[in-house]
Amino acid sequence: YLPLNPLLPRPKGAKGAEGMKKQIPSNNGGCWKSRVYALGDGEPSDRSLCVDPVAESRLPRCLHEITVAEVIRSVEKCLGNSKAR
Repeated sequence: YLPLNPLLPRPKGAKGAEGMKKQIPSNNGGCWKSRVYALGDGEPSDRSLCVDPVAESRLPRCLHEITVAEVIRSVEKCLGNSKAR
């Protein structure tokens, strides 16, 4: 369980990565593509590519939109509101 996993359902009105589910293009909670970019290694995964990659980060948009602050908040929540170091 990842608290800020954009593929999981979120409370109504959630913001940031918690509210990204509504922005993911697939009705089943995510696109479930194998890779962001083709590696040219002959694997079938090269035919299952992200439809919305972000060139500057080479990440799928659904991950690119998650901020460092959101990750830190999520880790702190998992640690019982202790400050992550």
